[in-house]
Amino acid sequence: MSEGTYTLFKEDVALTTVREESDEAEPNDVDTVPIPPSVDPYDLQLDSGRAAKARVADYESLDYDTCYNVPYKQELKKRTKFTYWQLNVMRWVTVGIIGAVTGLVAFTISITMRSLSKLKYTQFKYVVSETVPMGLPVLSLFVLIGFNALYGLISAILTALEPVASGSGVPEIKCYLNGVKVPGVTKLTAFFVKSVGLVFSTAAGRVTQIMSSLL
Repeated sequence: MSEGTYTLFKEDVALTTVREESDEAEPNDVDTVPIPPSVDPYDLQLDSGRAAKARVADYESLDYDTCYNVPYKQELKKRTKFTYWQLNVMRWVTVGIIGAVTGLVAFTISITMRSLSKLKYTQFKYVVSETVPMGLPVLSLFVLIGFNALYGLISAILTALEPVASGSGVPEIKCYLNGVKVPGVTKLTAFFVKSVGLVFSTAAGRVTQIMSSLL
């Protein structure tokens, strides 16, 4: 054994001794549960690790960084000015299509939501006009309760079928842009459930963010 190795070994022993003394000196404010002798702590760590991996097994990591390898550099050398112009045109066309579709969806959501609300309040006014001469205007409140309950039930059933559409969509989009793909966040069913559920929940009188489905 060399002298340098021996010195390093002595320093490790000294550090270990200091750590043991500091651990003994610090008060233990956290209640600890003793592990039975028949249970191996290493097995507990393995079980907790498997449980953590199972919870995130469906999550996918995305990589947006460009890999500047040899094939990619060769591809860049083959590109001409027309190729770059074509890429720019395709990007602007894609952005334009996304904007047009987003506006169409927002218009459809707004019109449908107003139509459902108009139907609810039209029936409410009709019942009010019929029950006021009878001296029972309170019955008209059951019309509002019935429509709101029906709209809310439809929204709840759709959300139960696609739970990923229950939130506002902002955390999921932030995860996606940061490289973490949440399972089901980009499916068409999630978009449909979020849009239709938003229409019915807003028509039911709930305070919701109308633009959340467009995220």
